[in-house]
Amino acid sequence: MYDGEVVSREVYVHLREAFAAAKAEIEALWAATVPLTIPDPVTWFYGHNPVLIEWPSTAFPFVSVMSPGSDPVGKDGTPGYGEQAVTTHVDCYVVADTVTEVNVLIQRYVAVLYQALLSKRNYKGYIPERFVPTVDISEAVRHKQQANADTFDADDMDYFQGARITFVTQGD
Repeated sequence: MYDGEVVSREVYVHLREAFAAAKAEIEALWAATVPLTIPDPVTWFYGHNPVLIEWPSTAFPFVSVMSPGSDPVGKDGTPGYGEQAVTTHVDCYVVADTVTEVNVLIQRYVAVLYQALLSKRNYKGYIPERFVPTVDISEAVRHKQQANADTFDADDMDYFQGARITFVTQGD
């Protein structure tokens, strides 16, 4: 049976529950050197949404969770036979007034989500294959604060940046 939805929904629920504690921990870590208040997600989304760049700034921060696939583990008669490895993506997107701020904010968002993910070791019988997830952060881009924004007016623009945390769980 394909268990991608089982795993990704469990991750989604866990992240929503664990976000506040992880956020407090990351904010405390940086409070003395580079303080930044990390806003709570405005939008939690289960699945994938391809048109986020067109969303108004008021919809961010945005966090989504999806398990887009799985692979069999092991060959006939070997350890792990009959198990599957489920890949899960946790995507987050933030906006800020300056490119400097958006770069710091996406790093902190990744740190919070990463910390929250590591606070749980079993997602409905699926165990993280490696304890260290993969992180990819996009480049910052200019973003219209609303659909009808004037791109030549700096007051109508902000900066948008995203990140993907990928981890693989294994189970049967």
